[in-house]
Amino acid sequence: MSGIRLDDETQELIKNDVKGHVYKYVTFRINDEKTKICIDEMKLMSDLPDGSRTIARDHEEFRKLGEIMPQDNMRYIMYTYVDCQLNYQRCFIKWLGTDSPVKMKMIYASSEAVIREKLGIKQKLLVEDEFRFPDELLKEQEQKASK
Repeated sequence: MSGIRLDDETQELIKNDVKGHVYKYVTFRINDEKTKICIDEMKLMSDLPDGSRTIARDHEEFRKLGEIMPQDNMRYIMYTYVDCQLNYQRCFIKWLGTDSPVKMKMIYASSEAVIREKLGIKQKLLVEDEFRFPDELLKEQEQKASK
């Protein structure tokens, strides 16, 4: 472990999200001092327009999220997606921007367990270079749809 911990706001968000699916996504970053994991951006499920519980709308939200991801840094993301039965599922995504410095990659890699453990999300995905809907989730959606 890196010695990095969650800041108070992040701990409060996790504590208050016990029922889950309050957030479409929350992005987390490591602060400039490299001592804490902090909330960077978030979108509430209640901010989504009516009729958003579709796979197509979900992919569009993911595309919009990609537009705010930095190319020169990394982020942890708690993302709520729609499965083929139109149920909400949650995954943990680690974003590696194309131009992320090697030192930051090492810091994020060594600190990942801190936030994943607190979030309690088993499904982990890595998105790097091009921010597109993860193949793992697409395959899951396709497999469930074909049954």
